[in-house]
Amino acid sequence: MDGKDVPLETWLDCCMVSLESGSLDVFAKFTEKTAEVAQSRWRGRESNYLRIKALCCLGDMYVEQSRVVEDGVKKRELTNAANKAYFDAQRIDPKEMLPHIGIGEVAWITGNVSVARKEFQVAQRSRSNGRRSVAGHLALGRLEYASKNFSKALEWYRKALRECPECPSEVRAAIGACHFSLGNMKKARQAFERALELNPRCIIALIGIGIVDLSSGENGAMNLLRAYQQDPENPYAAILVSEYTMGQGMFEVSLQFAELALERIPLDDVGSRAEINGLIGRLYHAKGDIDNAIEYYKKAIKMDKASSRAARLGLAQLSTAKRDFVQAGNLFQSLMQEYPAWVDIATHFGPLIPHFKGTMLKNTSVINEF
Repeated sequence: MDGKDVPLETWLDCCMVSLESGSLDVFAKFTEKTAEVAQSRWRGRESNYLRIKALCCLGDMYVEQSRVVEDGVKKRELTNAANKAYFDAQRIDPKEMLPHIGIGEVAWITGNVSVARKEFQVAQRSRSNGRRSVAGHLALGRLEYASKNFSKALEWYRKALRECPECPSEVRAAIGACHFSLGNMKKARQAFERALELNPRCIIALIGIGIVDLSSGENGAMNLLRAYQQDPENPYAAILVSEYTMGQGMFEVSLQFAELALERIPLDDVGSRAEINGLIGRLYHAKGDIDNAIEYYKKAIKMDKASSRAARLGLAQLSTAKRDFVQAGNLFQSLMQEYPAWVDIATHFGPLIPHFKGTMLKNTSVINEF
């Protein structure tokens, strides 16, 4: 196919077919060729947009590849290739929204959150092919939620819904997740239920209602199982089923779901990966496999301390059992300073204070106050 008489839409269709079939090298060649054909055949906004769209598709492919690569050198190569595609697209039309979203995504997954936020903010003020879009709003919502700025995330998701009432049901489910994280259970349930009304197969909403029910002391297992059955590849549904089965004492089943989730969770979702490692540590802890429990607790803490509260508590308990009172005491103290209202810490720590007196701890003021 030399491209002389082939419509540009057909070139884009070929790009999508090659991507869906997993032929990434062919996809890359098609997207590059599509950009060349659009440039040579026409001038004007429509041609520019097709070139930008092709280059951004290429960038998106590199970004998705980088998410599943563990080798640091290869990951940098992929993110650099993605950035090149996005910046090439941006040079065609600096006012176009799509490259800003892509550049922001690369900045985010490489740890530069401030640059990601700036790019997404530019995107939410920009247009896509001359038309308003809420993609920038949604990107900012995701970023703020991941940064635990739940009120800001809620504002962006609400703004997206106001400007585009026909948004997918997942946007309403994201609003529900924000309400849940802010402790507004009633509003969270309402948002999740509305999402399910619009789309009965909305996995996020099913998971959300299940979590709300479990948090309220109700049985949310059926919604969690429905979510997993509808999308067995969804690692987040597997995590929740694992947590539920662990609570029921079904440790082997829980471990299978946790390991399944760990295989499928994106490598760049460090917080969730830390939580899963902590969960696996708790399961080995409950089974009496202390060595594996310690290994997974330490993995969780190393990955993301902020997401490893339960892992730190578990490691403190096991350190106490091994009579390593210095490590146990320091872990308990740091947890008490960060989470003073967490009753579990006082429950486990209080009876052990006599053992910690006289040990060399990082901060004895917490013990003295206790």
